[in-house]
Amino acid sequence: MAVGTAISIVQVALSSKLSGDSTLMALVSIIRDQASVAQNQVFPYITIGDIVETQDDTLSTRQYDQDCTLHIWTQSSGFKQAQGILARCNVLLHRQPLTLSGSQTHVATWYRDAIPLADPDGITQHLVVHYRLIVEEAI
Repeated sequence: MAVGTAISIVQVALSSKLSGDSTLMALVSIIRDQASVAQNQVFPYITIGDIVETQDDTLSTRQYDQDCTLHIWTQSSGFKQAQGILARCNVLLHRQPLTLSGSQTHVATWYRDAIPLADPDGITQHLVVHYRLIVEEAI
């Protein structure tokens, strides 16, 4: 039996769901994988960070329990702008359906926490956001 993964499928689905929302896109300049952001990227923006995945099978399904990280980057005074972006992300993701490609099925997504970090440059605010996702596929 081959062991699969849902990491890349979930990453694409998150990107599509977030970038497909005109309300969110009015708040940010871009949504990207964290490895593909230009050095001179216009603020505010969101990066999709690491997805930590644990496999938890049943007799009939392969289940992927994931901790997905989003990073919200702003350069406004304080965290109010980042929190507004987070609020919209939660409307789109918390307990909402996520369309996946292939044979995998989205079971649930929950907002877990957000950690505000002030960057050492004294200008940039960074909000690290975690979501828990469960994805299944038939064995």
